[in-house]
Amino acid sequence: MSTEAPGRDKPFVAVVGIDGSNPSLAALTHACALARARGGIVHALRAVAVETVAFLDTPLDLHEERQQLRALCHERAGGVAQVVAHVAVERPERALEQLAREVDADVIVVGTSRRGPLRHLLWGATAERLVRRASRPVVIVPEGDDREGDHREAQMRHET
Repeated sequence: MSTEAPGRDKPFVAVVGIDGSNPSLAALTHACALARARGGIVHALRAVAVETVAFLDTPLDLHEERQQLRALCHERAGGVAQVVAHVAVERPERALEQLAREVDADVIVVGTSRRGPLRHLLWGATAERLVRRASRPVVIVPEGDDREGDHREAQMRHET
């Protein structure tokens, strides 16, 4: 099976951010649906901010994180020719944009939760920060949107 879309000289590439939350799992489902429909590739990224690593009780095992991410991707890939797992110690929005540049991604897919304004103010939103800095389209999959293969209602935004 070719991963090259008709009329293109490169395969369709989606980068998706995974943190284990339900919204990120919905984003993985959407990224796989996009890649499956276009015969493309998914690059799944688990990014852990340096500030978070400093407060962990046990050291972060990047190899183990990558193995767990590979297993999750394999479980959810559903017909995607290639899913590649990546782990980075970096702020998620920076790591996603950097990976998207490296693999020449067509789109970045992230999940977002519906949270109150105070929590949003205190914790920020990776999706919002990513949209502000991304140099390519960003698909934001809302929490609870886990319909297999139906990505039409995801919000697409492109800012340069």
